[in-house]
Amino acid sequence: MSESSATADTRWVALGRLGKTHGLAGWMWIRSDCDPADAIFQYQPLRARQGKQCMDVIWEQSQIHAKGMIAKISGIDSPEQAKLWTSAVLEIPRDALPDAGEDSWYWADLQGLRVIGVDGFDFGKIDHLFDTGGGTIMAVRRGGKERLVPFILDQVVKQVNIAEGLITVDWDPDF
Repeated sequence: MSESSATADTRWVALGRLGKTHGLAGWMWIRSDCDPADAIFQYQPLRARQGKQCMDVIWEQSQIHAKGMIAKISGIDSPEQAKLWTSAVLEIPRDALPDAGEDSWYWADLQGLRVIGVDGFDFGKIDHLFDTGGGTIMAVRRGGKERLVPFILDQVVKQVNIAEGLITVDWDPDF
């Protein structure tokens, strides 16, 4: 376990969280936002952030269980040490992620983009995204109002322009 070495201006992207402890050797449950979930074990450099405290994460071992995934992190050798990192966010520098590919985006790159209707209606900015199991939903906020807009390419989402910070949608503002 070592202190994370990235610079202060590094943009970090959350990939998951550390869960509760498992066993006596410092193993922990892993909650991954990656698809597939076990891809989280392939990303480097990875860090755990608990408030202002950070540590580099080096996986010693990982296992898939029926109820999820567990892993052993280098330098965490007891349940007491592991408990200090329960619920810590697992993050990677944005520039360490591979290219998402054509017509694909990382959620972190979409958050904060302005959403405009094809008719010019300003829905607001993407606050967060979430998966329903049936698809991705954008939670878009403007003022005190939140609208949930499905992220369905071509049907609803007509254009994504990261450079301009804009997503154009064909969606009823009153829905």
